Amino acid sequence: MSNKINSGTASALNANETLLARAITSSGDKIGFEFHEVINNGDASMPGINLTHLANKSDTRFGIRSQKAWLYGEETDMLEMFGLPTGSLDGLWAVDQEYLDRTGTSRNQAVLNISNPTLHGHASPDGEVIRTRVQITESLTPNDYQAEDLESRCKRKGADGDKILHLGNMIFRNANIIACVGDIAAVNIFLAADKTPVTAQDAVSAFSDVEGLAI
Repeated sequence: MSNKINSGTASALNANETLLARAITSSGDKIGFEFHEVINNGDASMPGINLTHLANKSDTRFGIRSQKAWLYGEETDMLEMFGLPTGSLDGLWAVDQEYLDRTGTSRNQAVLNISNPTLHGHASPDGEVIRTRVQITESLTPNDYQAEDLESRCKRKGADGDKILHLGNMIFRNANIIACVGDIAAVNIFLAADKTPVTAQDAVSAFSDVEGLAI
Protein backbone atom coordinates (compact mmCIF):
# COMPACT_ATOMS: atom_id res chain seq x y z
CA MET A 1 0.00 0.00 0.00
CA SER A 2 1.54 3.31 -1.07
CA ASN A 3 1.02 6.68 0.58
CA LYS A 4 -0.57 9.09 -1.89
CA ILE A 5 -0.68 12.83 -1.37
CA ASN A 6 -4.23 14.27 -1.61
CA SER A 7 -5.87 10.86 -1.19
CA GLY A 8 -8.10 12.00 1.70
CA THR A 9 -9.51 14.96 3.61
CA ALA A 10 -10.18 15.67 7.29
CA SER A 11 -13.86 16.37 6.59
CA ALA A 12 -14.37 12.89 5.08
CA LEU A 13 -12.82 10.93 7.97
CA ASN A 14 -14.85 8.11 9.50
CA ALA A 15 -14.10 5.81 12.42
CA ASN A 16 -10.99 3.62 11.95
CA GLU A 17 -9.53 6.04 9.40
CA THR A 18 -6.44 8.19 9.84
CA LEU A 19 -5.18 11.18 7.88
CA LEU A 20 -1.62 12.46 7.59
CA ALA A 21 -2.87 16.00 7.12
CA ARG A 22 0.25 18.11 6.76
CA ALA A 23 3.89 18.74 7.54
CA ILE A 24 4.84 21.74 9.67
CA THR A 25 8.13 23.43 10.41
CA SER A 26 9.37 23.70 13.99
CA SER A 27 11.57 26.11 15.90
CA GLY A 28 14.55 23.80 15.36
CA ASP A 29 15.75 21.98 12.26
CA LYS A 30 13.13 19.24 12.46
CA ILE A 31 9.67 19.02 10.93
CA GLY A 32 6.41 17.63 12.28
CA PHE A 33 3.76 15.47 10.67
CA GLU A 34 0.21 16.18 11.86
CA PHE A 35 -2.19 13.24 12.00
CA HIS A 36 -5.98 13.29 12.42
CA GLU A 37 -8.21 10.42 13.50
CA VAL A 38 -11.85 10.13 14.58
CA ILE A 39 -11.72 8.21 17.85
CA ASN A 40 -14.67 6.81 19.77
CA ASN A 41 -14.31 8.02 23.37
CA GLY A 42 -16.36 5.16 24.70
CA ASP A 43 -19.85 6.35 23.71
CA ALA A 44 -21.44 3.18 22.33
CA SER A 45 -24.15 5.22 20.59
CA MET A 46 -21.66 6.41 17.99
CA PRO A 47 -19.93 3.30 16.59
CA GLY A 48 -18.64 2.98 13.04
CA ILE A 49 -19.82 5.39 10.34
CA ASN A 50 -21.47 8.60 11.53
CA LEU A 51 -24.74 8.69 9.56
CA THR A 52 -25.65 12.18 10.75
CA HIS A 53 -22.40 13.48 9.33
CA LEU A 54 -22.93 11.72 6.01
CA ALA A 55 -26.45 13.12 5.73
CA ASN A 56 -25.16 16.65 6.40
CA LYS A 57 -21.63 16.60 4.99
CA SER A 58 -22.35 19.71 2.89
CA ASP A 59 -23.19 21.64 6.06
CA THR A 60 -20.00 22.77 7.82
CA ARG A 61 -21.84 22.85 11.16
CA PHE A 62 -21.96 19.04 11.14
CA GLY A 63 -18.24 18.42 10.77
CA ILE A 64 -16.73 15.53 12.77
CA ARG A 65 -14.12 16.62 15.28
CA SER A 66 -11.02 14.50 14.89
CA GLN A 67 -8.24 13.96 17.41
CA LYS A 68 -4.83 15.30 16.42
CA ALA A 69 -1.29 14.17 17.21
CA TRP A 70 2.14 15.12 15.96
CA LEU A 71 5.35 13.25 15.16
CA TYR A 72 8.62 15.21 14.87
CA GLY A 73 11.86 14.19 13.22
CA GLU A 74 14.41 14.85 10.51
CA GLU A 75 12.79 15.66 7.16
CA THR A 76 14.83 13.05 5.27
CA ASP A 77 13.98 10.33 7.78
CA MET A 78 10.32 11.30 7.96
CA LEU A 79 9.90 11.13 4.19
CA GLU A 80 11.68 7.77 4.09
CA MET A 81 9.41 6.40 6.85
CA PHE A 82 6.38 6.94 4.66
CA GLY A 83 7.94 6.14 1.30
CA LEU A 84 7.77 9.72 0.03
CA PRO A 85 10.48 10.78 -2.45
CA THR A 86 13.19 13.18 -1.34
CA GLY A 87 12.07 16.73 -2.07
CA SER A 88 8.36 15.86 -1.92
CA LEU A 89 7.69 18.87 0.28
CA ASP A 90 9.76 21.41 -1.64
CA GLY A 91 6.92 22.77 -3.76
CA LEU A 92 4.29 22.47 -1.04
CA TRP A 93 5.58 24.75 1.71
CA ALA A 94 3.47 27.84 2.42
CA VAL A 95 2.92 30.16 5.38
CA ASP A 96 0.58 28.73 8.02
CA GLN A 97 -1.59 31.84 8.19
CA GLU A 98 -3.98 30.52 10.84
CA TYR A 99 -1.06 29.79 13.18
CA LEU A 100 0.47 33.21 12.52
CA ASP A 101 -2.82 34.99 13.26
CA ARG A 102 -3.38 32.96 16.44
CA THR A 103 0.13 33.04 17.94
CA GLY A 104 1.97 35.86 16.22
CA THR A 105 4.70 33.36 15.32
CA SER A 106 5.51 32.38 11.75
CA ARG A 107 5.83 28.80 10.55
CA ASN A 108 5.32 26.99 7.27
CA GLN A 109 3.06 24.08 6.40
CA ALA A 110 2.87 21.60 3.55
CA VAL A 111 -0.58 20.06 3.01
CA LEU A 112 -0.34 16.29 2.41
CA ASN A 113 -3.79 14.77 3.10
CA ILE A 114 -2.58 11.16 2.93
CA SER A 115 -5.34 8.69 3.78
CA ASN A 116 -4.49 5.85 6.20
CA PRO A 117 -0.71 6.34 6.11
CA THR A 118 1.47 3.25 6.42
CA LEU A 119 5.12 2.75 7.31
CA HIS A 120 7.29 2.11 4.28
CA GLY A 121 9.34 -1.10 4.34
CA HIS A 122 7.66 -2.54 7.44
CA ALA A 123 5.08 -5.31 7.81
CA SER A 124 3.77 -7.73 10.42
CA PRO A 125 5.03 -11.36 10.45
CA ASP A 126 1.87 -12.20 8.50
CA GLY A 127 2.61 -9.57 5.88
CA GLU A 128 0.02 -7.03 7.00
CA VAL A 129 0.80 -3.35 6.60
CA ILE A 130 1.77 -1.22 9.59
CA ARG A 131 -0.47 1.82 9.93
CA THR A 132 0.29 4.91 11.96
CA ARG A 133 -2.56 5.64 14.36
CA VAL A 134 -3.47 8.35 16.85
CA GLN A 135 -3.53 7.17 20.46
CA ILE A 136 -5.20 9.22 23.21
CA THR A 137 -4.37 8.55 26.86
CA GLU A 138 -5.87 10.55 29.70
CA SER A 139 -4.18 10.70 33.09
CA LEU A 140 -4.45 12.46 36.43
CA THR A 141 -0.67 12.96 36.38
CA PRO A 142 0.62 15.84 34.21
CA ASN A 143 3.76 15.50 32.12
CA ASP A 144 6.56 18.07 32.46
CA TYR A 145 5.01 20.41 29.89
CA GLN A 146 1.54 20.24 31.44
CA ALA A 147 2.96 20.73 34.94
CA GLU A 148 4.30 24.15 33.92
CA ASP A 149 0.73 25.50 33.66
CA LEU A 150 -1.81 23.10 35.11
CA GLU A 151 -4.80 25.41 34.77
CA SER A 152 -4.46 26.10 31.05
CA ARG A 153 -3.14 22.68 29.99
CA CYS A 154 -5.70 20.45 31.67
CA LYS A 155 -8.76 19.12 29.82
CA ARG A 156 -11.53 21.68 29.40
CA LYS A 157 -14.90 22.06 27.71
CA GLY A 158 -13.49 24.03 24.79
CA ALA A 159 -10.42 26.25 24.86
CA ASP A 160 -11.84 28.66 27.45
CA GLY A 161 -14.48 26.41 29.00
CA ASP A 162 -14.80 24.86 32.43
CA LYS A 163 -12.33 22.22 33.56
CA ILE A 164 -13.37 18.61 33.04
CA LEU A 165 -12.66 16.63 36.21
CA HIS A 166 -12.38 12.95 37.16
CA LEU A 167 -13.13 12.25 40.84
CA GLY A 168 -12.48 15.92 41.49
CA ASN A 169 -9.06 15.88 39.81
CA MET A 170 -7.90 17.64 36.67
CA ILE A 171 -7.51 15.43 33.59
CA PHE A 172 -4.46 15.64 31.34
CA ARG A 173 -4.75 14.47 27.75
CA ASN A 174 -1.81 13.07 25.79
CA ALA A 175 -1.85 12.35 22.07
CA ASN A 176 0.76 10.12 20.47
CA ILE A 177 1.43 8.41 17.14
CA ILE A 178 1.92 4.65 17.36
CA ALA A 179 2.33 1.79 14.89
CA CYS A 180 -0.58 -0.66 14.57
CA VAL A 181 -0.94 -3.83 12.49
CA GLY A 182 -3.50 -3.66 9.70
CA ASP A 183 -6.79 -2.11 10.79
CA ILE A 184 -6.26 -2.77 14.50
CA ALA A 185 -6.79 0.54 16.26
CA ALA A 186 -4.67 1.93 19.07
CA VAL A 187 -5.78 1.29 22.64
CA ASN A 188 -7.03 4.60 24.05
CA ILE A 189 -7.63 5.55 27.68
CA PHE A 190 -10.41 7.99 28.57
CA LEU A 191 -11.28 8.97 32.13
CA ALA A 192 -14.96 9.34 32.98
CA ALA A 193 -15.88 12.96 33.60
CA ASP A 194 -17.63 13.87 36.85
CA LYS A 195 -21.34 14.40 36.22
CA THR A 196 -21.73 16.40 39.43
CA PRO A 197 -19.18 18.54 41.28
CA VAL A 198 -16.85 16.54 43.51
CA THR A 199 -13.58 17.39 45.27
CA ALA A 200 -10.44 15.31 45.16
CA GLN A 201 -10.92 14.58 48.87
CA ASP A 202 -14.39 13.18 48.15
CA ALA A 203 -12.80 10.57 45.92
CA VAL A 204 -10.87 9.19 48.90
CA SER A 205 -13.63 9.66 51.47
CA ALA A 206 -15.94 7.49 49.39
CA PHE A 207 -13.87 4.50 50.58
CA SER A 208 -13.41 5.62 54.17
CA ASP A 209 -15.60 2.83 55.48
CA VAL A 210 -13.53 0.11 53.82
CA GLU A 211 -11.72 -1.90 56.49
CA GLY A 212 -7.99 -1.45 56.50
CA LEU A 213 -7.87 1.67 54.31
CA ALA A 214 -5.56 4.29 55.79
CA ILE A 215 -6.68 7.88 55.23
